[in-house]
Amino acid sequence: MSHKKCVVEIFEYPVKSMRGNSLEKAFVTAYGLDKDRTVAVIDADNKIVTGREYPRLLSIESRIDNLQLKVSIASDTYSFSLPNEQDEMVEIKLFRNTVSGILLNSETSSLVSKFLDGNFRMIYMGKNFRPISPKHGGREGEHMAYADSAPVHLLNLETLKHLNSELSDKVSVRNFRPNIVIDGYQAFEENTWDMIQINECMFRVQEKTQRCVFTTIDPDTLDKNEQLEPLATIAKTGLARGLGPAFGINLVPITEGFIAQGDIVKVIKKLEK
Repeated sequence: MSHKKCVVEIFEYPVKSMRGNSLEKAFVTAYGLDKDRTVAVIDADNKIVTGREYPRLLSIESRIDNLQLKVSIASDTYSFSLPNEQDEMVEIKLFRNTVSGILLNSETSSLVSKFLDGNFRMIYMGKNFRPISPKHGGREGEHMAYADSAPVHLLNLETLKHLNSELSDKVSVRNFRPNIVIDGYQAFEENTWDMIQINECMFRVQEKTQRCVFTTIDPDTLDKNEQLEPLATIAKTGLARGLGPAFGINLVPITEGFIAQGDIVKVIKKLEK
């Protein structure tokens, strides 16, 4: 375990369920990391699809720079302009929630439809951030992009090492798709936190991160673990403590600003026992 209690990795996922990008630093907005999960893929029924149903999404790289979406499939890279905020909004479904967005052009539809072998389009959130569900610890006035349930997800390396000690097939941070990875704290210590600070950014802990079958998909081979690991072990060992299979913590930014690898993680307040 590192003696320095700091950030060791930062990841962004510009397109929901596509491969993450490792960053040295990132700007944190009130809605999460800048550009994180602001684009998604939808099916013919206007439902957002994820790597749970279409693991091939995990093999696509994506970046957003200067309102340009760059998508890399194998050795080919494609660039598309993001739509204007004035363009027509459409309603879509993200799990059971109705959210909104702006459709990207038909070229993106053709590209993703061919790759996934179906009828798909891509959608951009713009500034139409959605409320965080109270069911997941959201409070009035808090919003997020197309992430499942929280603006920011944090993972503790020592907690991951503890989990791997119980697994025959080891997993990496990439199985859990976090935004912030920290080291220097004891395993599971993050479960006791209520508020933390990284550089100039304050975060409140929203809830423990609920896990699903997405964690069982190898981010390199795209194969699903036949024993449903690591999800089965997370649930079996009771790491969730009555909340279902949970691993890591969800954060809501209280103040905006930059974070970087090497930044000290300060615990401002712990949960009351």
